[in-house]
Amino acid sequence: MAHFIWLTDPHFNFLTKSKLIEFFLYLESLRPDGIFISGDISTGPKVIQHLQYLEKIINKPIYFVLGNHDYYRSSFSEINQSISSINNKNLIYLSHSNTPIELSNDTCLIGHDGFYDLGWLIPKYPTVFSLDWLCIRELRNIYSISELYKYFHKNCVSLTSSC
Repeated sequence: MAHFIWLTDPHFNFLTKSKLIEFFLYLESLRPDGIFISGDISTGPKVIQHLQYLEKIINKPIYFVLGNHDYYRSSFSEINQSISSINNKNLIYLSHSNTPIELSNDTCLIGHDGFYDLGWLIPKYPTVFSLDWLCIRELRNIYSISELYKYFHKNCVSLTSSC
């Protein structure tokens, strides 16, 4: 039976390089057949680097999708271009997979990016504010939920393969 590790919202950007390597070595010691990461891997400029570090240590398939924080300090277009340029058979971006990935005779894997925090507009609640509006370049000039929906409706296909 296959043994997978599932990480959700790991935010690797908050770890020092030594702690990051220590964590990756711990994961490797569990001898997984692969890893699933369900978004918020890091921040834009570091997402690919963190995935590549993890893959070097694990050397097994890493199936992942992106979350809103993965676009911070960058833009949808820049990150999607970077992710599309990954040339490593073990780094599998599920939002670009056209078919389900068979893990066993009765289990397959599908996935797509998620942006839950994008629902928090200024000011939905006085104490809640999403940094998405400041940290993702394409969202900086969107000021209402209707503008947000129009933006994603118009650009969704180019941002990810499914929304």
